[in-house]
Amino acid sequence: FSDDLGLFQRKIAALEEPQGPYETPALVPAGVRAISWTHYRIWQQVAAGSAPYALVLEDDALLDKEFMRKFPEYLGQTPAGWDLAFLGCGANLHVPSSKRVPGRLAYRMDPPRSRCADSYLLTRRAATILAGNALPFSLPVDWELWHLLRRHHLEVFWWEPPLVRQGSETGPPIVTGK
Repeated sequence: FSDDLGLFQRKIAALEEPQGPYETPALVPAGVRAISWTHYRIWQQVAAGSAPYALVLEDDALLDKEFMRKFPEYLGQTPAGWDLAFLGCGANLHVPSSKRVPGRLAYRMDPPRSRCADSYLLTRRAATILAGNALPFSLPVDWELWHLLRRHHLEVFWWEPPLVRQGSETGPPIVTGK
């Protein structure tokens, strides 16, 4: 990524504590704890940093071939005051076709909701809110994120069509309308 887009990348140790962010770690698989802890640590680092926003990508995120060209256009269509923008379509979640508008790329989600946690932009303000209110986790990070977005009335947008796909979702795409 280029610095002029204000994006940065960091590697974070997944489990700095054996229990991660869960109050009942014995009931949560180690992989789920590691992913949740990594997102939480990213939120902390973004909140403490100076960048206005950060791009969070899980390790199985597959970027659109034209990602670098399209990203500025999508970001430019995301209205001022956004807190999170979900770039991907994990679990095949899409803006309903009945709400899509030709030429529009960013859709406000009301009530706010996540679109899995494989790929999203978050502002420093949102990172501060998430990091300050997430612990202890009770659910996997994408579900916990959904709860936090709603509880704190964050401004959430989904980008459609998505710029990222989850590499771990290897099944064929769902075809509708036929």
